[in-house]
Amino acid sequence: MSQPDWSGLRLLTDTVVAHEGLDIHRPSKKPKTDNRHRSNHNGWLDAVNRMGINGNPPQTVMKKNMTQSDRNEGLNRFMIPNGDRIIETWVNDSEKETVVGGGDGLEVTVLDRLGRKYQMMFKKWKSGAVVFNGAAWKEFVRNNRWTVGIPIELLVFRYGVERHLGFSARKGVTDVDPGNHRVDMD
Repeated sequence: MSQPDWSGLRLLTDTVVAHEGLDIHRPSKKPKTDNRHRSNHNGWLDAVNRMGINGNPPQTVMKKNMTQSDRNEGLNRFMIPNGDRIIETWVNDSEKETVVGGGDGLEVTVLDRLGRKYQMMFKKWKSGAVVFNGAAWKEFVRNNRWTVGIPIELLVFRYGVERHLGFSARKGVTDVDPGNHRVDMD
């Protein structure tokens, strides 16, 4: 019995199925997946470690629910409850002039859950509000698909030889009361 001529067939996959003693190549039946939004819960921590935190882990400094004004693209800012406490504890003397002096603020790196870096300004307004602001905030919200009401956790850390101030903002914190827009961190 002669073997069939398989030379005209294309190899579509590495999957080989034995059928009646012949090797038949068939395409795999893997479902198509969209990897653009695949979760990487340690992406931000991997990024922090690559930035060189030198054994000082990020600390949670704020939890709150996303507000309409935080989400408003025209405002380009994220209000930080307890911001004065962050300034007192984490901002060094040479940075304080930039943060509270009424100027543009201190440029900081803010990481999202995947470890993507966004450059934003961290400052205290004359009204007393402490914020991240700038066009990068709008991009951050869009890229992470943040909506009004989701719980947010803000972590702070120092990195690199110069000990730059950095933050990580992520959603999904479960201990924020949905009726409140902030939780004091004691």
